[in-house]
Order: sequence, then structure tokens, then C-alpha cells
Amino acid sequence: MKAKKVLTIFGIVTATIALASVGLTPIAQGGVGHTISRVTIGGSDTPSTTIPSSPAPSPPTGASGVLPSSVSPPTTLTHLVPPKVALIGGSCVDSDVTAAVSGNGPYFGMGTNQLIVSLSSTGPCTLSGFPVLTFLNGQGKSTGAKFSDGGTTGATQLDAMVELNAGQPVSFLIQFGDIGCVPASQLVLALPGTTPVNVALDPSFMDGWSSCAVVSETPYVQGNSMQEYA
Repeated sequence: MKAKKVLTIFGIVTATIALASVGLTPIAQGGVGHTISRVTIGGSDTPSTTIPSSPAPSPPTGASGVLPSSVSPPTTLTHLVPPKVALIGGSCVDSDVTAAVSGNGPYFGMGTNQLIVSLSSTGPCTLSGFPVLTFLNGQGKSTGAKFSDGGTTGATQLDAMVELNAGQPVSFLIQFGDIGCVPASQLVLALPGTTPVNVALDPSFMDGWSSCAVVSETPYVQGNSMQEYA
């Protein structure tokens, strides 16, 4: 597996995350006291969490990528409470939504692999609960991966109604280790409708995508920065 540097929409200036090393340019967003290098709106702060450094894990069985030795998780993260927004849309359906792996989670490379999946929509619509996901192999068949609601490392995410709209992204995080991993070609998200939403698997995050035996997942979260999951 290969970790990707945190995207320019992630990060928080209040933490010592060495923004210069990843080329982020902070922009003012969020609640009072927040300076956030992302487009999403922030919430209130909680005390910062110090994360000990540890070696990156070996790639899962079936993966051809290797985590670069130069990649390590940030040493300090400040958790952001996901923002509350006015809910004005109906339930999201598959024709409304697109999805893509958009970044690493805050604890990627610390004995686990974490990836953030960001959602966007053609208009306002709402989601709640945990995503219904399936990994598919090259023949379009399920790899047999079991998705577990909750159990991810980091802040406990509450199951709450969230809204997809312009400027109001929604995301969820998946976490997996290196047990029982097999090659995977697709990750699909089931929403009401007839066609599952295909999650775009950016090859720059993982070389040789793999599906592992157990994958933990968060519920849908308002926002899509790693700080919401720290």
C-alpha cells in the first residue's frame, strides 16, 4: 500500500502539523478561533490529541504497493466537532451522489490503514447511519469483506442526519489492517435506487487495491477533513 500526502483541503494551523512540508496554504474557515486549510466549515475545538510516532505497517496481502519510508502521521491533531447544518433536502438516492477516496485518516500508518471517502451531490439531500459498502473483485463479485459499524481509531462519531449540498461535504472513514486481504477492483456504496454508487479508488492512495477480512467504518459525518476523525 502507498500512503498519499494529506490533501490541500485538510489540516489545521492550530496544531503543529508542519504544513510547509506538504505545501498547504491556510484559509480562514469554520467557527471562532479556527483557521482551517480546507473548504468545509468547522466546529468547536476540543483539547488537542498527541499521537505517538510508530513505523508504517507492511502492505496487506495482495497489495503491490509499499508505504514510502518518508511518510509518517502528523504528531499533533486537534479534533474538530463536525458542523451542524440546516437540513433542507430529502433522502439522498444513488442518482444524486458521487463518491471518492479523498484522503488518509489521521491514524493511517500507525498499525492500521484509514481512508476518508468524500461524497458530493447534484443538489441538497440528507444521509444518516452507516454506509452500506461492498468490495468487488475483478469479476464483479463480492470479496467477502465484512464491514463493522464503529470500532475505528480516533474520535467516536455519532450517528446523526447530515446534508450533502454545495460547500457542505459529507464523508465517512474506513479502517482495515492486513488480515485476510485479497485484491479488489471496486468499492460500491448502496443508496436507495437501482445502481450502487461506485467509489473512485484513486491509485495514488493505494497501489493494488485490496479488500481485507474486516473493515471498520464510521457513520456519515458532516465535513471531510481528517480533523473530524482525530
